[in-house]
Amino acid sequence: MSGSSYETREDPEDAIERARDTVAGSSIIEIDEVAFEFHEQESGWGWRLVDEHGSLLAESVEPRETRQAAREEMLAVKDHAPDGETVVTW
Repeated sequence: MSGSSYETREDPEDAIERARDTVAGSSIIEIDEVAFEFHEQESGWGWRLVDEHGSLLAESVEPRETRQAAREEMLAVKDHAPDGETVVTW
């Protein structure tokens, strides 16, 4: 199922071909409990914390230049979050 709409008939056909090329080299990840995941954004790397159903619990605010920088930020969150200050804004 596509998450986008297309202007011409060729656009979805191109998207299908890109998906086929990507699927061949993709990994399968099964998440059975809460986990951090990394993702590449247009402007850098970020992380997300998801529950066992894939629902978002937390995510990085600013993209990092490298995957390693995002990993270091995620590790800092993991280390400090249990005792960290909570701020709620509306």
